[in-house]
Amino acid sequence: MGTSELLDAVNALAAVPWTAREDVGAALAATLAKSPEDRRVFDAVFDAFLTHRLVEGEALRQGSTEPGAAAAHGRVDLAELRARVQEALSGSRDDGELRDLARMAIAALGGQGEGNGAPGLDLQRIRRE
Repeated sequence: MGTSELLDAVNALAAVPWTAREDVGAALAATLAKSPEDRRVFDAVFDAFLTHRLVEGEALRQGSTEPGAAAAHGRVDLAELRARVQEALSGSRDDGELRDLARMAIAALGGQGEGNGAPGLDLQRIRRE
């Protein structure tokens, strides 16, 4: 992806309402995805990112005490999280559940301690936990 694609994406976003998820996704996909495989990857990433952000934002607005909302504030029982990950990995391997648990782990552990230079995320520490 080069500068021209990024500029095209910015211009496309100026032409659609930012509150219309489908329009934003279509505008970005039209400018960034150059092949059917690119489009599949774009759709998966866009949906995962946007859905996660919308759910997280709504949980914070409602003062949710769900584990995902607690993870956003760093209040996660690490022993419980570890047990849930082990259970998910040994069970039917529900990809959605694994993604949610990964997000919780990143929210709970990311950026703690000495990092690897990447702001807000220490992947080595997450792997060790």
